[in-house]
Amino acid sequence: MPLLKKIPTLRRILRIPAAALVFSFCVAVQSHAQQEQIYSLAVQAAKAISKSMKGGTVVILNFSESDRPATMLDLTLQREFTDALVAAANGFTVTNLDELQSLEDEEKKERIPPEAFLDLGTQRCLVSETRAEAFVEGTVRPAGNELELVLLILPTTMGETLFTGRIDFPRTAELDKLQSQLRREHGPAKAAVPAASPVKVKMDDDFAPGIPDAGEKGYTTPECTYCPTPRYSTAAFRDRAQGTVVVEVVVGVDGRAGSVAVLSGLPCGLNNEVINAVQKVYKFLPAKGPDGKPAAVRMLFEIEFRIY
Repeated sequence: MPLLKKIPTLRRILRIPAAALVFSFCVAVQSHAQQEQIYSLAVQAAKAISKSMKGGTVVILNFSESDRPATMLDLTLQREFTDALVAAANGFTVTNLDELQSLEDEEKKERIPPEAFLDLGTQRCLVSETRAEAFVEGTVRPAGNELELVLLILPTTMGETLFTGRIDFPRTAELDKLQSQLRREHGPAKAAVPAASPVKVKMDDDFAPGIPDAGEKGYTTPECTYCPTPRYSTAAFRDRAQGTVVVEVVVGVDGRAGSVAVLSGLPCGLNNEVINAVQKVYKFLPAKGPDGKPAAVRMLFEIEFRIY
């Protein structure tokens, strides 16, 4: 069925709230002094990394504050710092979020949606699922008449911060303009899209073939009688991962969920938390068919994970 015809069904889904570095064409930071500051910061960071790690990989996360979308200034400074860190690296390698976007859930093989990469917590979880030893976080924000870049380098496992650094540079009309521009979409990554925004996904025609769709062709939609909030996994809560998991479910005549397929997932164990809750905990009044009798149907569920 075409996606547009699926939208009404998607609107009827149960919504449950829960408590890249793709280098594009960027305007370079114009000031030579600013570039020297960034290079000096990268050299200090490289020394701290080399001292704490014997080889290994460092992942650069998106530069931005967690409560706002990335801007062109964030991306520009991120690019400048990454280039400088690559040049200063001694015994370790530097990679970026673009490399992480090919990650799939090892157990269920769900593709991580691009919008999830905009959330810092999700980025951390993705890094922790790789073999990287450390990751870099950068925050760019105004500080009076200056702009401030604060840098943190953290181990992927629990441990002490490897490096903290900060540089300040004068605000200029060009830099203010870059900061006012939201990062544009380039390649597989998306910009300025909240990670917890609704995810529109169509049903998988290969999932539960022969089972009718809820709300279609005379079949009603199951009514949830007990659907508590899925548990936040420890890793997801620790790293403040947020976003939306979309699952396709067959609700049987007994009012229990049987087969579950994750159509749009999240890392940090959140997919499994959703599957366990839907299959083992949720209870429904079953749908009715055109004959008025209880019937098994398939439908979408959208479960939002958000830390307030």
